[in-house]
Amino acid sequence: MPGLTRQACWLALLMCLTFGSVYAQDCDIVYDSSLPGTPNQGTFESPGWPQNYPTSRQCTYKFIGNENQRVQIKITKFNLQGVSPQCKFDYLDIYVQINNRSVSIMQSTLLGRFCGDGIEQLPKLIRSTGNIIALYFFSDSQKSDQGFYGTYEFIDAWTKIPGPSNCNYKIEGFRRKTGYIVSPTYPAIYPDKLNCTYRLVGIPQERIKLTFVDFSLFHGEDYCPFDFLEVYDGSSEGSPLIKKFCGIYKNNTVIYSSKKDLYIKFNTASGRIDFETDSLYDNVDFTSDRRGFNITYEFSDSLVFIDNNKPNMQHVPGTLCDVRITSRGESNGTIDSPYYPATVPAGITCNYYIDGLSNPDSLEKVEVTFVDFEIPGDKPNCDRGYLAVNLRGTKTLAGIADEKFCGTLLPPTLTSEEPRMILTLDTNGLLWGRGFSIFYQFVKDFGIPGQQVERGKCKFLYDSAKHMKGGFNSPLHHSGGIDCTYIFRPKHGSEEKLLISFLSFSMGPYKHDPECSNSDYLQIYEEVHTRKQDYIPIKRYCSRTFPGPIFGHRGMKFTYHANRNSRNSSFQALYEFIPKHDRKLKTYCDEMIYSDGTGGLITSPGYPEKYKSYSVCNWTIKASKRTNQILVQFYLFHTEGKLDATGMGCQNAVMRLYRSNNFAPEELCGSLTNQAYLSTNDTFRLEFLTSSAALGAKGFKITWTEINGDKVTEPCYGFRCTKSNYCISAKLRCNKLPNCGKSDDSDEKCGINHVRSNLAIVIMLSCLIYLL
Repeated sequence: MPGLTRQACWLALLMCLTFGSVYAQDCDIVYDSSLPGTPNQGTFESPGWPQNYPTSRQCTYKFIGNENQRVQIKITKFNLQGVSPQCKFDYLDIYVQINNRSVSIMQSTLLGRFCGDGIEQLPKLIRSTGNIIALYFFSDSQKSDQGFYGTYEFIDAWTKIPGPSNCNYKIEGFRRKTGYIVSPTYPAIYPDKLNCTYRLVGIPQERIKLTFVDFSLFHGEDYCPFDFLEVYDGSSEGSPLIKKFCGIYKNNTVIYSSKKDLYIKFNTASGRIDFETDSLYDNVDFTSDRRGFNITYEFSDSLVFIDNNKPNMQHVPGTLCDVRITSRGESNGTIDSPYYPATVPAGITCNYYIDGLSNPDSLEKVEVTFVDFEIPGDKPNCDRGYLAVNLRGTKTLAGIADEKFCGTLLPPTLTSEEPRMILTLDTNGLLWGRGFSIFYQFVKDFGIPGQQVERGKCKFLYDSAKHMKGGFNSPLHHSGGIDCTYIFRPKHGSEEKLLISFLSFSMGPYKHDPECSNSDYLQIYEEVHTRKQDYIPIKRYCSRTFPGPIFGHRGMKFTYHANRNSRNSSFQALYEFIPKHDRKLKTYCDEMIYSDGTGGLITSPGYPEKYKSYSVCNWTIKASKRTNQILVQFYLFHTEGKLDATGMGCQNAVMRLYRSNNFAPEELCGSLTNQAYLSTNDTFRLEFLTSSAALGAKGFKITWTEINGDKVTEPCYGFRCTKSNYCISAKLRCNKLPNCGKSDDSDEKCGINHVRSNLAIVIMLSCLIYLL
């Protein structure tokens, strides 16, 4: 029929069945508690039980209690032809939301349709919302099965509080101080389409305590999208929401109002049953323990009241006396125990959540200073009461605290490790004591591990006497325009070494700025006088190239600079103090080479095998004359890393070249071919370092050569290189190693022509001397 809705079709079909059809009408049964002789409890079953029920049957069972009663049924045997939830053959429909005996089941809300094999398909317990339950049994003309068997009982209505019977209640404290609230069908499965409210109204100076004795609602996902219970801190739904509950809650969850009123809203979903299309839930939750709730309430004028008048201090909704204090940006204030300086109430637990700023532009820690303190007891147990402090801002199930204080001595000033600090006052067992008064302040935090030298300043000390290794990094949560200092101090007289390796490094996008004068940068200094703590600059890093590992023979200092409005620079590094003879240093070499005017060869540790992690080597080459220089030439060089202004740099292995005491060292890594470097004076120092994360590579072979005098104006009494004009020792000729510099192999051209040429030069010089 055009335009006929699905619901209308079902109603028409049921009416046809009611007013004459092929189905028999000989199995309708009414159990009416108001009729004489009707027992308060009994049994019911399908037609023909315990034999199979007949086919082509339609039966209605009605259980009608008095106005002050509820109906409760429990089906203990069940087996109907069909597959749940569609149940296209035989089925049993259950209706629990009928409030008037004159209302037809066709106008009532269906709890569920059931079929299949076994009572697992049904709710464990069924109870009416009013005083009526109706069952409708249908069997088709085909197969049949055993049927069903159950018990019924008329019980007293649970509601003993004033209010209308339409699931909206007003509970007034002046009538009754304590009681309980349960969901309409508790502890049986609750139906769909419930919208119940409970308004609890006390008198001034009272607060309300709710205790969840039992709570079981369907679907416990975030936001509780289907069935839920909401508790509001006030007299209506427009009051602050304390919490939205669903799922299962145990352990006697407790909720407190902040003043004299509470408002509770209980909603269950609609449309869970749809026989023509996929239901809202494919396997409707009748088999789950969807009991609803049982909540006790108490109106009391002895519950602690919280002072909310202090700036940025707010009572945590739903708690007895928890308080949250939020920063306004390096702000401060005071925290007092309840009723301070009068005696603190006994038998309470209050949490104080003190929250500093934590955003991209600002990070804070919390510092508390005790002004007054009196919680009688003896440390460390503090059995009668205490104030616990958690510096990491987390509460654990075991209640573990960083510090626990009691007695009358003032605790020390404490600083949090994170933006939040939690104080917990516990007075269970306390008999007297005025509690505490605390001055708190939020101090700027830079998110840098280490000992902050001066509060509010980005200056940190890393002392080996306290920590042998750890990490450090650029400041977090800043908007630029900041300078930080990191000081590394080994134990005095311990000869400890310092190894630093970088995990990440980026000082903004690449730009040509050799001196890093217009860029964010990291400057490295080495200590030259321990007692005076004097430092000399070693090298400045900027752009996006990793600094190589750094090995300090004494104390070191790092300074980080970020320009104003700069947020694109950051680094993260590890440090480790290493005793001089620690086996962790797999390779340690420190060699002073005094030249005899010739040259030599330097190879990587273990060459030709791969070098290892934790390798530290220094070679210092001294020329035989102060007027001479040292040439270093990379005959073979393969290490980890890559020399590229936009690349990663020498993160795990680095070769540093110190050609002068007045200039920053050059850093080399990756692969080089025949590169040559000349010292600016008579000394050349090479330093090779690998980090703890180095994997190893082929390594290197390096020649060094002493260059005699000026390459142009002074005579050469050895061998003059053809292209570079370097004057080197004649002993280096034809030694199968490069000694003349980049692209000059004249020292290795050892054929007959060169022999004759050199002989002619010697003869000419001899003749010249003779003539003179």
